[in-house]
Amino acid sequence: MYKYIIISMILSLPVALCAATTNSKTAKPDSSNGLSDIVVEAAYQGPTEEEKFPFILHPDYSDVVQIPERIDWSSIQADPQMNQAVLKEPPRLQLPATNLAAIQAGTVKEFQVNFKNIRNWDFKILSGTGAVFCTMTGEGDPPSTIVWDGRSNDGKLLEPGQQYSFSFTPVDKAGNKRTFPGEPFSIPAICMIDSQGVHIGISHDQLFSVHGFGMLPASQKIIAETASLVRYYYHTGKAKIESAHPQRDDFLKQLEDELKVTESFFSVHNIGKQCVWIHLIY
Repeated sequence: MYKYIIISMILSLPVALCAATTNSKTAKPDSSNGLSDIVVEAAYQGPTEEEKFPFILHPDYSDVVQIPERIDWSSIQADPQMNQAVLKEPPRLQLPATNLAAIQAGTVKEFQVNFKNIRNWDFKILSGTGAVFCTMTGEGDPPSTIVWDGRSNDGKLLEPGQQYSFSFTPVDKAGNKRTFPGEPFSIPAICMIDSQGVHIGISHDQLFSVHGFGMLPASQKIIAETASLVRYYYHTGKAKIESAHPQRDDFLKQLEDELKVTESFFSVHNIGKQCVWIHLIY
């Protein structure tokens, strides 16, 4: 009897050991709040894609302005005795490109016309008051381009900043006449040359604040261009400034500093309500 009991105990021992081992693996320790701590460990492995730049740049350099050298190097030759370069001729006047210049030089205004079979015609420039400032006439078909030099019929200079307008009146061979009015225009700044000298005109609203806050920031560029023109064209003679603007002296001081001249270089005349005129008289 005891023999069978001992044998049964021996046979059941491995089963008990297996159950105990299983319980010890599945049991989870309790946390301090009485809840079981569950730890989830996961490693994701998915497809990867390389990040690419979203667009391709195509730089456009068409608006880049090429600035020429201020001295024509072909005009310089070496002098071995002096061991330095000397100028064979004075450097040429260098101004910004036409679309970048603040002071307009050369032709003041060009007007394109396209009329045929005309007996005669007249072209008028009108001032801001409507008065005729300049008249040009011709027989037959007019030229394709009518050029205005900025002067009245009696030689008076235009006033920079003032509004002007124009009209063109053709007469056909049957005697029919019709006037074509043009759009108003103004010239902010101009440089004109004649037998008497060089005349640089600058509208006040290009230099001074209309609210009385002094010189405009853009006036620095205009002053630099004005100084370049004065250096190039002035040799001997008189230099005078005409303006009645209350801040004219501020402009004059900056121009003198740019030119590095004394106060006696320019003679000052208190005339001109619309613009500043700088006259270099031969």
